[in-house]
Amino acid sequence: MVEEKVLTVPLSKMAAELAEKHEMSKKAAGEVLADFVDLLVQHLKNGNKVSVTGIGIFQVKKRQARQGRDPLTG
Repeated sequence: MVEEKVLTVPLSKMAAELAEKHEMSKKAAGEVLADFVDLLVQHLKNGNKVSVTGIGIFQVKKRQARQGRDPLTG
């Protein structure tokens, strides 16, 4: 089985594409995108669920700690 390489797209590239699509400056699009991420994080920190249609539902969950394992020493 061959694994495909997955491309990581930074927010700056997404902002540039958003700016081009909506005929606005890259700086303005970057600020809007950064504000969106800040609002998302703020609501998650307050314990809220955030639903973004087409992407999914974001929420913070408490989980039990698990025992880690050092791959070098086992």
